[in-house]
Amino acid sequence: MRFNKQELVTLAMQPSTKFEKEGILYIRERQEGFFRKSERKDSKSHKREKRLRNLSCVGVVSKVSLERWCRLRGNLLFYFKHKDPWSEPLGVVVLEQCQVRIDPPMASPPIAAEGQYPFYLVFDGGLCQALASTSDAERSSWMDAIRQASYEGVRAELNALRQCIERRRNHKPNIDLHTWRLQQNYTFDITEVPLCEISLACDNLLCDGHGRPPNPTLAVDVYMSSSKVWVHYGRTEIVEHTSNPVFLTTVQFRASDRLSSSTPVRFSAWDVRERVSATATPLGSACVLLGALMQEPARLRVPLAGVKANTSAATASGKGATPAGFLTIAAWPVDAEDGRGSSTEHTPCRHVNSTSSTTSTGNGNGNGNTTNGQQQVKVWSHRRSQSLPPRLSVKIRLPSQSELKILFASPYVQTYRFHSGLGGDICVHEYMAESRLCFSFPKQILDVWIQQEKELLQEVAGMGELREPWHSRQVELLDRHLHLLRLYSQARENLLAHKGSFFKPSSRKTDRSFEFVPINLHLQRMWVYNDTLNKSGFYDWVTVGAFTAHSHKSKNGGLIK
Repeated sequence: MRFNKQELVTLAMQPSTKFEKEGILYIRERQEGFFRKSERKDSKSHKREKRLRNLSCVGVVSKVSLERWCRLRGNLLFYFKHKDPWSEPLGVVVLEQCQVRIDPPMASPPIAAEGQYPFYLVFDGGLCQALASTSDAERSSWMDAIRQASYEGVRAELNALRQCIERRRNHKPNIDLHTWRLQQNYTFDITEVPLCEISLACDNLLCDGHGRPPNPTLAVDVYMSSSKVWVHYGRTEIVEHTSNPVFLTTVQFRASDRLSSSTPVRFSAWDVRERVSATATPLGSACVLLGALMQEPARLRVPLAGVKANTSAATASGKGATPAGFLTIAAWPVDAEDGRGSSTEHTPCRHVNSTSSTTSTGNGNGNGNTTNGQQQVKVWSHRRSQSLPPRLSVKIRLPSQSELKILFASPYVQTYRFHSGLGGDICVHEYMAESRLCFSFPKQILDVWIQQEKELLQEVAGMGELREPWHSRQVELLDRHLHLLRLYSQARENLLAHKGSFFKPSSRKTDRSFEFVPINLHLQRMWVYNDTLNKSGFYDWVTVGAFTAHSHKSKNGGLIK
């Protein structure tokens, strides 16, 4: 175990308010006998020699209980040199993987001193540390504090609090959208046109007690009435140090997820205090029906009920609850009633349902007619704009990517919308998908290698009986080709038996059963569309890890034997 001595000393000398408990404890320690020089006649040679064998131990090794000042902070029990609180720190005991007992273990003698109330720390490895307090009540207090100090105690308390919260909820806990789709045996269709897409913004969010603005983020949940459970449907990015955030991440609602106009949608605002540990405090929430987002007008401004709201009605309406700010929802519902749209000089609109043309992958200078060989489906909707009326009907172009399903699977989509200075919006769709070739291509390579090994094996065996030293060389080649044939055949069987995702994460790079499968092979695609300039473009990246035989470590010849 590595530690910084100076940091521990500084931690042990902090004020009493930083510690859970402190006081005097008797700590049993080992005490050695004292040493003296052996009696010998003085001589010049003896005076020059100073060796340990000239010292002899008087007495036996014993254990004594010494009074020391002790301080408990977290799972660290500091003990000092004397019983004086201002003495210097002497050591620390890490209270992990140990049990607190009143009865001593079999291998440890009990403390029988008068006026001492002993208890024992028994560690998993068999080590035992004897402690004692000055009274029975003080011993009970120390034992309770030490039991709660370990990580196991904190985790048990956390689980108890979680169970208490679930009981008070009186319904099933929230689940994420991916888990919900797996439970419903639903495969995400990238070509599906969503019911609507929303963009979110907040204003007048409350600051903390020191007047500092929050780091807000919004969580979007939908209520599935069939299962009576809230599903975590989406989340925005974190905007730092502002009470009036405008979020760039948008959320799409899809009918295939069993959503309808009567589905409740809950928006929860959180103040993220620490990104790494995802520590956040609730600011407020609002609940609306999905049908309200699909109606005119396309903008909806609702108050955020504070965390002190007691009833769901107050949370949904924002009445009777402490206001924590306001939420603005800009929606783009699909307009199926009218196939025609208005057009102005600044917002050109062509009455064309679909176009198709070809271009090269990764062309960032594409326009409305350069769409990577795929159809562009135009859907009538409403656009958010700071310079145009909210009821102006425009066309939102959604890329038809039916050909993507041929080579890729398990897509993930994230959408954004940026406001441009020309009165329009820039729509961005990010896609990530797994390659279907991740497992099929290694199978084909192994088939080729197996066939080659069979041919080489037949060629070597067809040479007949050879004389030495060629006979020994022939036997070695036969053994080698048979070994490679068994290895390639076993690897091919492992690939054929694989069921599930078309993706091998880097965490499984040392798994020999999938040593021929490329690591982190996936597609990253970005589709960008500017509705003002009527231009769009695709940007594709195929990412894959290095083709290295990680499972064989180094100096083993790689994948090709």
